[in-house]
Amino acid sequence: MTFTDAPDLHPHPVCASLQLLFWLTFRPSAWRAYMQRLSSEEEADISLLHLTRTQRTAARPLLLTLIASPLLATLIIILLSWLVGGERLGLLNPEVVITITHLFTATGAIVITLTICGGIFVGWGMVVSLLLVTILALAWQQLSALPLFQASPDLLNYVSRIAGVGFASGVIASVSISVSSGGRQRYEIRQQLGAVIVGIFVSGVILGAGLGLALVLSRGTAGEVISGQANHIAGIVPLGLSAGIALGIGFVIVTRLPARRSRKNILTGIAFALLVILTFLLAANIPKIYRNFPVGVGTGILFSVMYIFPFQLARRLAGVWAGAAAGAIGCGSLYALALIATGNHNPLTLLLSGILSSIIGLSFSFWRPLLFYPFAMAWNTLIFYLDRQRPPDAPRLLHWHSAFWDEQQRLPLYGLDNYLVWIATPDPATAKTAMAYLTTGHQRWAAQAASIELEARRMESCTTVAEIAGIHKHLGSEYLSESSTPVFASFKHLSQDTQAALNQTIRYHQRLTLHEIAHRLELLSHELQRSNNLYATRFFPIALRWQQIITTHAHELTRQVDHQQEIDNPYIFGVPLTAQQHIFVGRTDISRRIEQQILDQRHPPLFLDGQRRMGKTSLLHNLGRLLPNAIVPLYVDGQGLAGCQNYADLLYNAIWQMRRSAMQHRRLTLPDLARDSLADKPFPAFNDWLRQVEDILAQENQAVGLLIFDEFEALDAILRQRGLDETAIMNLLRHLIQHRPTFRLLFASSHPLEMFDHWASYLINTQVLHLSYLQEPAVRQLVERPIPRFGLHYAPAASDYICHLTRGHPHLVQLLCYEIVNAKNEQPVTERFVAGISDIETAVARALKSGRFFFVDIERNQVGQHGLNVLRFLAGQSATGPLPLNTLRQQFGTSVDATLHQLQQRELIEPNGAAYQFQVEMIRRWFA
Repeated sequence: MTFTDAPDLHPHPVCASLQLLFWLTFRPSAWRAYMQRLSSEEEADISLLHLTRTQRTAARPLLLTLIASPLLATLIIILLSWLVGGERLGLLNPEVVITITHLFTATGAIVITLTICGGIFVGWGMVVSLLLVTILALAWQQLSALPLFQASPDLLNYVSRIAGVGFASGVIASVSISVSSGGRQRYEIRQQLGAVIVGIFVSGVILGAGLGLALVLSRGTAGEVISGQANHIAGIVPLGLSAGIALGIGFVIVTRLPARRSRKNILTGIAFALLVILTFLLAANIPKIYRNFPVGVGTGILFSVMYIFPFQLARRLAGVWAGAAAGAIGCGSLYALALIATGNHNPLTLLLSGILSSIIGLSFSFWRPLLFYPFAMAWNTLIFYLDRQRPPDAPRLLHWHSAFWDEQQRLPLYGLDNYLVWIATPDPATAKTAMAYLTTGHQRWAAQAASIELEARRMESCTTVAEIAGIHKHLGSEYLSESSTPVFASFKHLSQDTQAALNQTIRYHQRLTLHEIAHRLELLSHELQRSNNLYATRFFPIALRWQQIITTHAHELTRQVDHQQEIDNPYIFGVPLTAQQHIFVGRTDISRRIEQQILDQRHPPLFLDGQRRMGKTSLLHNLGRLLPNAIVPLYVDGQGLAGCQNYADLLYNAIWQMRRSAMQHRRLTLPDLARDSLADKPFPAFNDWLRQVEDILAQENQAVGLLIFDEFEALDAILRQRGLDETAIMNLLRHLIQHRPTFRLLFASSHPLEMFDHWASYLINTQVLHLSYLQEPAVRQLVERPIPRFGLHYAPAASDYICHLTRGHPHLVQLLCYEIVNAKNEQPVTERFVAGISDIETAVARALKSGRFFFVDIERNQVGQHGLNVLRFLAGQSATGPLPLNTLRQQFGTSVDATLHQLQQRELIEPNGAAYQFQVEMIRRWFA
């Protein structure tokens, strides 16, 4: 089942005609799609005058309906009149025959004239209006001479006629607005008002000139023609001449389109004038009973031009809205003025009647849905009930719901969301298609509510941790409402983190992560319980259920570990340690120095350097718990800026990272900054954002914002690769240092500061902090007591041997201890809980394989080929002690001195008297 704004027409012409009329009233978008298939123009309307032969063939149902619409309107008028007048009316009465004849010809003239001059939707709008105002607009006017209406006062008759005409023109205007293209040019209100005034005024001048000429030539009898009482031949002939000339000229003026159509319009205008003149001449030379044919045509044309002249003029000046308003108000007021000019009536009453009725008709598309609402609700309830009674494999009835055919209904169609949720079970494809269709209309709320409920049921159906871990792939529908998005984002992140926990190969890390997720779910449930969010009550039990499932699974993992007597393996290598991972040890000396420099009144910028995998990023991640609460870490990962193409991207990404850091470390919410705000003037916008952050820090009694730029060399490379001027960023940083005492700067890089000489003038007085190996007490703590109640014990010399092999290199300590625990868990329980030298040697061999990327990075990215040759030679010759410098010179020549200096800078080797050796034994074994 498909839901579209461009449905196909019924193959039968009669059904297709009724379908077009239905679209015009209830589904303007379907009408626009149909008209755009007929015409290549952007506007969803074409004039009957400009249809090509191919378009006329394709528009055959439309044209047939236009021809039949006068008969349809006349029959409806007869039916209504018969219902009101009963047998007393007498359908064979000569006066009734005359009236019906006048009605039929006038209606046909109106429809055809409007379709030629104003466009097909204007002509069809008249069909709609005729069906609505058959008594008020034309029936009352033409049947007022019958006994049924003789009791009405004269003023009431005229007010009724004016109100009918004004209301009809207002409905036409409302239809014109509804079906006009949504992509039209926008105009200011002043321009639209001016166009309305100009359209009405110019049209009044044209019609007034014609009417004045008619009054002079017809010796005052034109008013009877205008009012529908055309019995004087002496008035009809001059009125026809003057009307034909005036209307022909007016037609050319208002329908003048681009040059390629001007000639056709002029010829049509001449033919139009001749037709009007011929019509009135014919009326003057035939018996009275037949005279209503041409008089009806003339009356229809007169009514049509009172709408189409101001409509076309104003539309050309300021679009369809202005044209519709001018046509509606102009028609009602011009008709009232015509009656005022030809009779003795209260001018204010008649004029107000025309204007007010036009405005009421103009608002047709607003009050029509209100009147239909109770009937639509009853209809929708019936459709839902019938659909639920059908077999599961039967075609669904959802497309009969008024949400899919009455697109002007702005009131919420309650129950539609329940219908969508229900239909998603037997026919999920239909439900998905329907929700996609509804998101573009007034019933978007139903698609959102149904989507939220379906997502909630999907999350509610999770019964295992594996199902929770996989549910994030199905969450995040595009139909979610703004208020529900944060809730879904929380559940989606929890699901992703659960997936990451299950991907852990070590059960200790699984348990640790799952317990942390369970804690976050507990916090989320408390937050939902206190929240005023519309959907908090719905998702509260889901959070509790997930927490119970994950907690149970974590306890089951603990039971399995206890049963198998496994040693927990808390070690992590290859990725930075976060504040949530409690095996981060040491670095108190560096964090103390950072704190001292931050609180120094001079607050110089800090530069933290150290070799790769030395723990710089781990330290930065843990600064939040190592530093006082008054210092707010604002962490920016330079590698996370890799996709930025310009300054706006760069600053937007940095702001996003800083906001996340403030929330993680201090639960502090910093203001957001839209990407568009950075597009034109990125640096002033960023400075404004910093001022807002300063105000927040002052309010929270947090004195310092520590801006941390990790992987600073990545930022430097991005500026060079994107061709961005480094000076702009440098000036920004210098401004921060000199004029924003609330902020401190900390840069971190694996390259020494000397490699950033082009930044030197902007980073004056920068204090360098070098990060090297862990101190021995921290190494022993990490080896022997990484977590409370650690199950592995070491022989007396084993811990010393690990210190010797790794020299406190944090990455290698983690790697080696990780392999030691894995190896011990593979041993029998009787040998499992004490590690000796042999166990460490076994683990070293395994670590050199599992951690090979660390060593390969040294080979390929940190030393050149000559340095690699030196390392391999030194590794093979220095297993038992340092290798003399003379031996190296004999092997490589005196040029080896520069290479040795470079390798010392990389902290790979070190001098020992007149000899050289590796700083770390495990690195030597890799190169040996």
